Formats: sequence, structure tokens, C-alpha cells
Amino acid sequence: MKQQIFTSSLIAASVILAACSSDSDPAVEDKPLASKVAVHTVASDYISGQQTVLLDAQTYAQIESGLGLTVDDTDYSIRAHEDDLYLLGKYYIDTIAKFDTSSDTISTPLYTYSTQENGQEGSGNPYDLVVVSETKAYLIRYGVDNILIVNPSAATADDFITGSIDLSAYATASGDVNASDAHLVGDKLFVTMQRMNNWVAQTAYVAVFDTTTDTEVETNFSSDDAVKGIALQGTNPQSDSIVYFDDAVYVTTSGSWGETDFNNSVVEKIDLNDYSVEVALSSADVLGDVDRVLKEVIIVNDTLGYVLTDSTDWTTSALFTFNPSTGEFIAEVGQYGADAVGLSDIALDNQSRLWVSVYTDATPGLDVYSIDDNSLLENRIQFTLPPAHVEFLF
Repeated sequence: MKQQIFTSSLIAASVILAACSSDSDPAVEDKPLASKVAVHTVASDYISGQQTVLLDAQTYAQIESGLGLTVDDTDYSIRAHEDDLYLLGKYYIDTIAKFDTSSDTISTPLYTYSTQENGQEGSGNPYDLVVVSETKAYLIRYGVDNILIVNPSAATADDFITGSIDLSAYATASGDVNASDAHLVGDKLFVTMQRMNNWVAQTAYVAVFDTTTDTEVETNFSSDDAVKGIALQGTNPQSDSIVYFDDAVYVTTSGSWGETDFNNSVVEKIDLNDYSVEVALSSADVLGDVDRVLKEVIIVNDTLGYVLTDSTDWTTSALFTFNPSTGEFIAEVGQYGADAVGLSDIALDNQSRLWVSVYTDATPGLDVYSIDDNSLLENRIQFTLPPAHVEFLF
């Protein structure tokens, strides 16, 4: 299990911001057209470095490369807010670097700060950054039992961390919470927690926080536990597991490494009016009667969604359309499953384009589809390193 978590964190790369999420979110639709696309690329051997490449969102032309370049460490991920790009250094790197992509010196970070608290032992392992405003954001860390409240515009490292939110109520017997993803909906922050016990997945939870007070919301989901959050049927929610659509939050769980109980890999719909939960999609219903786990979903409208799936050994992928209202799989997009290709990420922009990161193939790169008819809009965009995650800049 430990190997799977580490590998998928490299391949999936994490995170989601309400202001410029690469997943379905009304905040993206309300914005002007994206000006740039940030593509995080990672060496396929996980030891030969990583970098972020910027593309022109309209022409697909490369306009900058080498952002945050490392030649050995690879455990990084990116997040974006407006025209700012954040590079998160994860397991035992524990840093955050901010880049202004509208400046003439894009490649020079505005700062690089530690994501560790004073006196902290072990790696906090930052997974996600959710920006609320120019001076407030939430840093989700996988390796500790709290969320950091930070100032993303801090002029000094001493001013970066401004507070924290305790998650220890969700700790397992081994003391692990394993917060893996977060999403902002209005003034509520939704946080997924894997809750591993010596790398065995326990009941996963979603906790909800009021961002005006930084206090947890009582969801009244169950009277049988001692916490305020929402227990999930599925286990092991990864990075990019939460999306928002039409007064509901959808959470994807992947199950554990080598999972054979496909009831543990589902998409669950959380009604924001009463926090009730229902299964919206199950890996047991994947087309072709093939054993696959669900990895990431995008909701376009009431009758169209996209779901990225992986084989149970996480080596090959397939992309499907599905109906979010009925939970029915519709059709496979592309021939990734038949070609034994690995996909790392899917991202929807506000121009009806789906960006698919093809990670393991003879020619890894980005495929861009029209969601109107699932036709390819652009020949595969190739990079020096395979793409791991896409974010949009405005």
C-alpha cells in the first residue's frame, strides 16, 4: 500500500482550487478564457527530475519551460490561482514556490518557503493548496494531523504560516489522518482523508470547514461516530478526488492497491443541503466487464461526465463518459484501454475542451478533446518529460 500511495502521488500530482480548478467548477466557467495552461511533467522513472511547462491556451504553443526544474527529486505537484502558479515539494521536500506567470521573469519564483511548522519532525508532505484570497489559503498536508492556514502573498517566510486547523479527531490507531485533497465551495472547505492504519485503508471521511471562522461544520451524518464529518462507502480517496457540480460535491475513491472489492471504488454524491450521500458511479459497472478502479471524475452537466479509470495494478488506464444522473457508463473515449496506455490526469477548461495527460506510451503528451463530440482538437502535444497534471491560468 505504501508503494501505491507514493507512486500515485507522483503520477496524479495533486490538487484543486475553486478559483481555477482543472476539474468541473462554476468558478472556472465564470472566468475569462484561460490565457495559459500549466503542465506539470515528471520523469517516468521517478528519479530523473521534473519541470512545469506553460502553453498558450489558444494556440497550444509552448511559451515557457523549466519552471521549478529539478534533475533528481520528482515528488512535486502544482496548483494555480488566477495567474499565480504554486509548486509544492512533497515527501521530505516540504516546500512551496510561487511563480507569477504574468511577469517578464516567469521562471524566477517570487519566493520559496518551507511548509513545515517550527520544531516539526518528519515530513508534512503537502498535497494541495486551496486559495481563498490574496492573503489566505489552506495547505493540505498528507503526513500530519492538521491543515495549515497560510498567507500566499507573505513577504517573508515568518509571515507565511498564520494558523492551523486540527484534524486529530480523525486519526487512526496508528495516528494517521492522511488528508489527500480539498475543494472550496462558497465559504465551505471540503477535505478528504484516507485514514490509513499502518497503510491499511480505514473508513475514509470528508470533513467540512467554515472558512469564515476556520471551524469544522457538524454535518450530523452519523450518530454512531464521534466526529462531525461524512463517512464514505469507498476507501482511499486520492489527489483530485473532489469536484463540485449543482449543489453537490462528488468524491472519488480508488480502493486499495490490488483491490478486488469494487464497492470500495465509487463516486459518491454529497448533497450540500443536508450532507446526505448516495453512490453516483461504481467501478463494478465499468464497460466491457473489465476490472478497473475509478481515479478521477469531471461533471459537465446532468447527463454528461468523464471518469478516468485504472487497472487494478495501476499500470494502464481507460477514459469513459457516463451519466451522472443515472450512474450509467456511456462510451469509452479514445483507445487508451486497448492500447494499454497510462493516463495521469483529466482537466476541463471553460472552452469545452478536455485535456488528457497521457503518461505511459511510446509518445506521451497531452490529448485535447472537444466535449461536444469527443473529437480530438489537436494532435498530441509532446514534452521532454511525460505530463502528470494540468492547471489553467487566467
